[in-house]
Amino acid sequence: MVKTADMARSKSAVSVAASEMSGYTGYDKPTRKLLVSAERKMALRVLVGVFLTIFINYIDRTNLAFASVQLNADIGLSPSIYGLGSGLFFIAYAFFQLPSNIALDFFGGPLWMSFICFAWGVVAASFAGIRNQATFLALRFVLGIFEAGAFPGMVFYVSTLYPRNRTQVPMTAIVMGILVSQCAGAGMAAGFLSMDGISGMRGWQWLFLIEGLMCVVVSLYWVFVMPRSIATMKFLSEEERDALQQVMNDQASTERKYDNERTMACYWEKIKTACRNPITFVAALWGFFYFWAYYGIIYWAPMLVNVVLGRPATSKNQQADVTTVLLTAIPYAAAAVWQVLYSWHSQYRNEKRWHIVASWSSAAVLMCLLPTAIKGSPAAGFAVFILCTMFVYGAFSISNSYIAGLMGAERGTGGAIYNSLGNLGGFVGPYVIGALFEKTQGHESGMYVMGAGLAASCIMWPSTSPSGQRRRPCRTQQAALPWQLM
Repeated sequence: MVKTADMARSKSAVSVAASEMSGYTGYDKPTRKLLVSAERKMALRVLVGVFLTIFINYIDRTNLAFASVQLNADIGLSPSIYGLGSGLFFIAYAFFQLPSNIALDFFGGPLWMSFICFAWGVVAASFAGIRNQATFLALRFVLGIFEAGAFPGMVFYVSTLYPRNRTQVPMTAIVMGILVSQCAGAGMAAGFLSMDGISGMRGWQWLFLIEGLMCVVVSLYWVFVMPRSIATMKFLSEEERDALQQVMNDQASTERKYDNERTMACYWEKIKTACRNPITFVAALWGFFYFWAYYGIIYWAPMLVNVVLGRPATSKNQQADVTTVLLTAIPYAAAAVWQVLYSWHSQYRNEKRWHIVASWSSAAVLMCLLPTAIKGSPAAGFAVFILCTMFVYGAFSISNSYIAGLMGAERGTGGAIYNSLGNLGGFVGPYVIGALFEKTQGHESGMYVMGAGLAASCIMWPSTSPSGQRRRPCRTQQAALPWQLM
């Protein structure tokens, strides 16, 4: 019996190793082993750093949603002003993203990321001093300036260290940071809101102050731990670095090459080349519709939970506020698990496009059914809201990996343009939802707006050409499990 179990474990380990190496077809077995070993070591430094950064990034970007259950009543924010402030972040985010990514290329990933982590941490902590609507709107805009380069910068940074067909798992680490930030962020926010009254400060003030300072600490990780390039990865053996660099060189030989001289003329040429690529603006249009639903959920989730439970959207009841924030963590926890499994399935099937369509179309249908479910019962409404959140986030990392593959050599500058224009949906969604909520005194219209955005986005995906031929996996070969790939 023991022998049989040992044989089963051995067979499983061989299957996992074969699956991991299947992404490096065309290379001999010793080289593939070196590449798999390098990926595992990189996970301990590169992916941990990326995860921590995006985790804190989204904590500081979206903690407004959790603070809103107290903040809006304290300083008199109407739903439309709250929605405007939520979305104003993305106006600055759109206009400053491309300059930030040019700076990233010029100064190098670790140095530039350390600077913007420090800057946005200071601004995020400054939210503790908000006293009126004008200060609220101004700080949201400034926060958008400093956070503009964070997400696309990390996507580009990962793409310089990992081969193109091995980016699903690193992208999943990024999106997992987003989702875990919402799960853990809810618990953290509940704890900080419960500090209400300590040292004469409100709970939402403690929330902004402490979470902003956490980002300042993360900026040090980029200075002292994150590698600038494959050549500086001293934690890899020389053979592993050489093998990984060879794969990246082979990949680069199939893409258009740029002059590496760091001049403004070179950067302008990159921008023009990216703009001539039709996929840049098609992807931006996808992103625009998707992000108005994506950020609509993020910034209105606690208040939607209150609506589902039959409570006022905001209150000054501390116990009710804490309960609402804790319940908000449940949809994000479910989405985090689903995100890993769905991305793993996409990589196993070597298919991205239809995974995206299936996830977002399901989310669109469920979002439009949500008002009916809420009227049925709180339990039904909450269950549908959980499913909506799972499907909205399910294909996020897959879509970023897919778009990067379609853009090819223009993925750095093109990705920044895509994120800049696409994230304008982050202004439209929260603002329109707030304005409709204030005008109609109901939640139904906002949910239909989010459903329409998802439907418009997923309709465009089938018209794209996949980045490569779909390869059916061998029936006798098992895919590596998500935690084994990480």
